[in-house]
Amino acid sequence: MRRNASPADRERIRRTLSMVLEVLSGLGVPGAGIARTVVEETARALEHGETQRKLAEALRQAEEDFREEAQRRGWHEAADLILQLPIHDLPSFRKALQAALQEGESEELAQALEQALSPSPLSPPERAEAALLYARCVWARLWGEPAFRAPVRDILFRDHVALLEDVSARLDRLVEALPGRVVDEQERRARQRAWRALRPAVLPPPERLTPENLLESLKAPYRLVAFTGAAPEALRDEVVRALAGLAPAETRAWVLWGPGGIGKTRVAVEVARALEGKGWQAFFVPRAAEVPAWPEALHHWSRPERPTLLIVDYAEQRTGEELEALAQAVRAAAAERRSPLALLFLMRADPEEPVAGHVTGALKGADLRYDARPVPPLRAPEEREALFRQARQLFRERLAPPEAPPGVEYPPEALPETPLALLALAVLAAFGHRVAQSRDEVAVLTDLWERWEQPRWRRTLEAQGGADLLRTPEVWAEARERIEQALAAATLGRPFSSPEAVAAWWQAHYPFRARTARGETLDPLWL
Repeated sequence: MRRNASPADRERIRRTLSMVLEVLSGLGVPGAGIARTVVEETARALEHGETQRKLAEALRQAEEDFREEAQRRGWHEAADLILQLPIHDLPSFRKALQAALQEGESEELAQALEQALSPSPLSPPERAEAALLYARCVWARLWGEPAFRAPVRDILFRDHVALLEDVSARLDRLVEALPGRVVDEQERRARQRAWRALRPAVLPPPERLTPENLLESLKAPYRLVAFTGAAPEALRDEVVRALAGLAPAETRAWVLWGPGGIGKTRVAVEVARALEGKGWQAFFVPRAAEVPAWPEALHHWSRPERPTLLIVDYAEQRTGEELEALAQAVRAAAAERRSPLALLFLMRADPEEPVAGHVTGALKGADLRYDARPVPPLRAPEEREALFRQARQLFRERLAPPEAPPGVEYPPEALPETPLALLALAVLAAFGHRVAQSRDEVAVLTDLWERWEQPRWRRTLEAQGGADLLRTPEVWAEARERIEQALAAATLGRPFSSPEAVAAWWQAHYPFRARTARGETLDPLWL
């Protein structure tokens, strides 16, 4: 960005510029610029009839995202006008952007943006901010579409994939340098870090199911199978009604509890999905130990720019100090908040039990209003049968090989009550495996582990160079046992921040002893 940049720097600038211009071409009418290029090139590469439809839908959603956010900011009259301006086609704008990137000067860019958006009723800084907002909406939707993302890495940005993250930062710096807008760069970066630490509550389902990604795909955020059950649906609707009408300074908390596999996380994801349709955003909150600047992150999370739902999973496994800090930060920010904020705590223990008392205690200590509800099982036989049949058909069609035995049938009274066990039973049934005690959740999950996950783990470990080591039955038995212990600990809420943490936990509690004939033993970190 210096005037006396070296040839290598200038080459990097040119590469970045080419990509920035592709991104900014989305500033005009959806379907033009980057959108048109992406649709054509990606469709040609994939030879897939669904590609154009998916990308067209992503662009339509981007336009809706922009319109909603623009109206929230009070740009009602300007929203339609801005969407119609072909900014990316203006030679003066492209020239000004190139000068700004190469020379580090923003004056020409400011003038070009002001000229391009002059018909709108916005002030010059707002015009530039509106243009950038729409570019971000388009980019976020396109980059989140798998039909676009993978091919683009190989086609459009073959030489500068590494610069993807740099684009947003460069655009931010240029817009922030426009006259009339003063932004604290350090504060902005801290806010970006804080929001990036959160995990989206709703994720797109995988395009393909494989034995390797099946159990990951069954996690609630992917919504692989339909949400089922009158009682869970009623609970979702109750929470959504309570949160949708919150005022900006209001905070509402909910506590959903029930045993593992009952569907707590899925209810939370369905609440998030319903609220997203009303303009909200929703995230899972990581543990404090996973966020380097926890107090700083709390400061930003409690002051969202959009209506926001924060979901705290395994709440009873969090420390009292962590929960108190979250509740107090939310309470302290109420007067400054411009958008509603809601908290949703998920846990296995009844909130009235001592083991969970610190969760409700943190809310009471911060004087936050909350409601607590148990998540109901699928008691109606017809609901259990509907979920089982739907899931079995899905797995049969998308996963089971043609030569698999016929799918297994069960009478409604032989089906388990929790969604997790029903899905596990459906996987086994799709492959023709029958579970004798099909109503027993432990028996179903044990059978899935032995028939499905154990072989998958063995294939994975052998592919990582452990074939010779695992030929010793005692070593393989110990490997299975250690994996089961770690999975059980993680399921019960014990945090593992890295492979090294798992290996250290094994060594401290369950040291490795099985050896091969050559005296070799399992390396905990390798496992």
